[in-house]
Amino acid sequence: MVLTLREIGPNDADAFDTFAAAQPGTIAMQMAAWARVIEAEPGVQARCVLLSDDTGPVASAVLSLRPYGPGFRGLVCYGGPILKDPGSPELWQLVLAALARFGRRRRGVFLRIWPWVPFAESAVPGLARCGMHPFERVVAHGYTRYVDLSLSPEELLAQMHSSGRRDARACERKGVRIEHGTSEELLGLFWQLYTQSNELKGLRSRPLPTLRAMMANGLGSVHMAVWEGQPTQGVLLIHHPALPTTYYLCAGTNREVTGIPAGFLVHWEAMQWARERGFRVYDLGGIGDPEDSSRGSLASVDMYKRRLGGVDVRIFGEHQKALVPAVLLRLAQRLRG
Repeated sequence: MVLTLREIGPNDADAFDTFAAAQPGTIAMQMAAWARVIEAEPGVQARCVLLSDDTGPVASAVLSLRPYGPGFRGLVCYGGPILKDPGSPELWQLVLAALARFGRRRRGVFLRIWPWVPFAESAVPGLARCGMHPFERVVAHGYTRYVDLSLSPEELLAQMHSSGRRDARACERKGVRIEHGTSEELLGLFWQLYTQSNELKGLRSRPLPTLRAMMANGLGSVHMAVWEGQPTQGVLLIHHPALPTTYYLCAGTNREVTGIPAGFLVHWEAMQWARERGFRVYDLGGIGDPEDSSRGSLASVDMYKRRLGGVDVRIFGEHQKALVPAVLLRLAQRLRG
């Protein structure tokens, strides 16, 4: 099999999206419009590529080309690539080899992928033969959590842990309300909570222009708990009208407000908001292996997500491949600082 890689421009976006939307597990990050979100961050470029054999498209990817030291770039593909047959080691090998060639031509020093598709053991040899290895970092996930929104509200509520139902009812009795939307005002309130929460955790926040681009391109929504005029907790979801899945991207909490455990209520109301708009899956995002006892502080995040209901789904997780010799990669890292 020989693959042809083609860059997709605005005029070909429909063909790109038609292929991506037909594959199971696709999220908004792997649709053509996400390129505009990537490029909202200064200095970062985006490329959409479609890979085909003689029968038609077999894979797609939305790539982020990020500066990585003077003259170098790192290629990142979160949520992808998307493969027509993710269980085929041969297809993985061909797709990753094509993406690696594409990256080297653009002075890329590494290719990092995070296929947000159900894991297939049969694909592992294909990744290994391409030099793709699991990327070890502080926050690493091999699973995600799907909540089935086709269930009735009563069935969804029954899946939620009893402590979550209790917290949600307590917040409702105290007059907590949930606001949904994409307005600049609501996004600004969320941004304050989100960045403050990440600072306390030592985590990097996505730039505000990136979040604005999600809202402007119809790819995101904010869901905020408000109590006595104060925002207490919010979540940001990403989604695409052609996909059945809405994905929980990030959250923020007002640490100055105590005694208002609004997290479960926010997610519950966000699920109902998504159901009413035709979404069938509420993806709670990355979590750890339920058998992994080394998660440390992340174990509490995993437990929180599992208490919201749904089922664990194993995914491929984050992998990385060096596109240059090790000495050049180390040089790029030193120059980057």
